[in-house]
Amino acid sequence: MNAIREASDAQVTEILQELARTGRAVRSKISPKVLYDEPWADLELCLQLDNIVGAKDEYGQALGRFVPIEPAIGGVQTVDDDLTSELKRSGLTGVDGVLSMIEESATEFKAGNKNACLNAARVALQTLARGIAVRRRLTHAGSFDDDKWGQVMAYLRKSGFIDKNEEDGLTGVYTFVSPGSHVPLGLSDLEFARLGRTLAFSACYFLIKAANATEGE
Repeated sequence: MNAIREASDAQVTEILQELARTGRAVRSKISPKVLYDEPWADLELCLQLDNIVGAKDEYGQALGRFVPIEPAIGGVQTVDDDLTSELKRSGLTGVDGVLSMIEESATEFKAGNKNACLNAARVALQTLARGIAVRRRLTHAGSFDDDKWGQVMAYLRKSGFIDKNEEDGLTGVYTFVSPGSHVPLGLSDLEFARLGRTLAFSACYFLIKAANATEGE
């Protein structure tokens, strides 16, 4: 454990790729197989949160390596990491609640609970937007119902924090991850959950970056 914690990203990646290559051989020596299968399934779900999956051929057979779902940019942190850093330096009321929802969303994703994962992401987005609006109301006139997403978004637009296109985009993301959202054809529940939480936390990141940049105005 200490060796892993001290290892570089490149070294950890090499270990993961070696595990993918030798997984079948390792599994064959373990009994009962559940002692291997359960931790391996948990590892795969954790990697999915960072947009990494096990490569498969056209027949669905494992190719013995992990690959990024989308192109990776070297040296760039994940959305969750960047968002957490910005939240902690914001000083906003309700930040602890947002951070808690980020963690809960990841936990529910790893447990395979699509709806709970997306619900936590939606609550994080709503809590953050409300916190920004409440703080902004101290210096920018306007009123809104704290519990009404539409009113919070309208206030942020009318007070000059976001424009109409940004309001539409944020509202679209909120709707996308809300209860009852239809899973598009071709996506599994977990794929949809991963996509939804990524969109929600990217929207959170947009909001908190803008809030931190305009603080004091």
